[in-house]
Amino acid sequence: MNKILRKILLSLFFVGMLPVHALEVDYEEYYTIYGKTVKIGHLEKKRISVSSDCYEKRPEFNCQATQVLGKASMKGIDKQYFSGGADKGAVICKRQLNGTLMLGKDNKGNESTFCQFQDNSFVQTGSLWYHADRNDHGPLE
Repeated sequence: MNKILRKILLSLFFVGMLPVHALEVDYEEYYTIYGKTVKIGHLEKKRISVSSDCYEKRPEFNCQATQVLGKASMKGIDKQYFSGGADKGAVICKRQLNGTLMLGKDNKGNESTFCQFQDNSFVQTGSLWYHADRNDHGPLE
């Protein structure tokens, strides 16, 4: 896919206008987050992991968890918050996006950190960090 078309598709995705058939979930996992079971869909090539309500109830991936990916950034956050092995996505969640950090555990006992938003959508903090880095420094190519 050429760079211009890719940028257009990503732009449409981030504003919630790209239809679900253009961005399909590769696989799903269930996490227990504070006693609640949450289905998380993974789009591996886009490096996005979000709660299923972002694509099941809102067919255009239009939820706060996906909307923030286009504006996530490490710029403007004091570097002290990233020191000592801090989870960069967690820092972005709290310091820039005013999300709530949640710890989830899958059925194998693996833990993962999520950022929850007011619409109850979730994004994995690793996805936040990846997209913040891309927004700040451009795509890897």
